[in-house]
Order: sequence, then C-alpha cells, then structure tokens
Amino acid sequence: MIKFKFRLSIRPNTDAAIARFTDALTELEAVEAAEQAKLTKIAAKIDNLRDKQDEAVAARERASKLRAKFADFLAA
Repeated sequence: MIKFKFRLSIRPNTDAAIARFTDALTELEAVEAAEQAKLTKIAAKIDNLRDKQDEAVAARERASKLRAKFADFLAA
C-alpha cells in the first residue's frame, strides 16, 4: 500500500502573495493601456475636427471676401 503525504498550508506564503500582486499589477497595466488607447483615439478625433474647423473658417473668410468684392462691384 502506497501512502501519499500532502501538506496543505492554509497560511499564505510570500511567493503566493507576490504572485497575486504581480497578477494584479499586470491586470492594472492592461487596463491602463486600454484607457490610453481610448484617449489616443479621442485625441485623433479631436485633431481631425480641429482641422475641419480650420478649413471651415478659411472657407468662410474666403466667402466673406468674395461677397464684399461682389457687393463693391454691384455698387459701382
């Protein structure tokens, strides 16, 4: 008959605690990376919208100048 001895320890040990902290740190790093990716995506959208806004302002200024020139032409 073969007897197996298993030693079960209910008390936490340092290696197990370090492993759990390491797992938690890895998970937090993944969350941080995901949030940074979201922020980068939002920043890219904002930059795109600012470019469109600049284009719209330039087009409005061109239209305003043309309107003024046309009004001057009609007034003459």
